[in-house]
Amino acid sequence: MPTLSPAEKEALAAFYEGGCRNDLRTRRWIWIRFSIVVFLLSVRGLMAVYFPEQFAYLFSSSAVYFDTVLYRLWLFLPLAVIYAISFWLRLYLREASLAAAVILATLLWADIELHLAQQATLTEFWSGQIALRITCVFLALANFFAAVRLDRMR
Repeated sequence: MPTLSPAEKEALAAFYEGGCRNDLRTRRWIWIRFSIVVFLLSVRGLMAVYFPEQFAYLFSSSAVYFDTVLYRLWLFLPLAVIYAISFWLRLYLREASLAAAVILATLLWADIELHLAQQATLTEFWSGQIALRITCVFLALANFFAAVRLDRMR
């Protein structure tokens, strides 16, 4: 039965440690991007509460508008928790990342349609909001591709 020489064992150990370091680096970047998305969407939620006149306002009253904003925030919280759990357990991270990207892209599209139906003008505040949403979509897509890379490494 062939055995490995000490030089071969060292080479395998170096390869294994490099793979683990790369895995940890990828997971760290996934977590950083996820944290940035959570922060940006939280800032956007606060802006929707404190600057409602800057957002699409096709509701009958301000109470309905605030209920809608709170509804979106309460939906955001469990989705963020589910994503964090899938990250820590390393289960379904690829699927959770793809779902996050699709949900964020859908909300982006809905916001664009709602704004264009209401105002049809381009303001600096609205452009910033759309840029914020597009950034979140791209970060979620980057997490999806990183999660695919992690699955390949296993």
